[in-house]
Amino acid sequence: MGKRPGRPRKGELADKSVHPEPGPRYSPPPMDECEEWTYTERLDSERRLVVAQRLPTGTGRLVHFSIQIELLVDGQWRKVARIDTSDGEVHRHQFTRKGGDSRTVLEPIPPDHGEDVVDRWFDPALEMVKNEWGEYVRRWHRD
Repeated sequence: MGKRPGRPRKGELADKSVHPEPGPRYSPPPMDECEEWTYTERLDSERRLVVAQRLPTGTGRLVHFSIQIELLVDGQWRKVARIDTSDGEVHRHQFTRKGGDSRTVLEPIPPDHGEDVVDRWFDPALEMVKNEWGEYVRRWHRD
């Protein structure tokens, strides 16, 4: 039996309200077992980069990072864009002046070798943010 020509009738459409259960997700070690390093780099007088890295104590293994562009507006730093490894995935946030947030997944982080993915993404994510910060700021201003 083939597909009937024309538009689907009521009841023939896929049920998009049914979502599969999410599989296991990567979770970094607890904060009390890690050291966190944060630094700020000024890009110019109104823009800065805030980088946070988390490593288990006594190791050189990166297990979480956040790289955020901030803009100085009326004397306060406002977040513009961020790449981070929260929620079991490497993803980018594009924030808006009104407080909106669009999120783009760059790569899921597998639970069994997540540190490898986190470590592999840090340098490319840092370069991406440094090279594209002007575009992130333009998108923020368009809101």
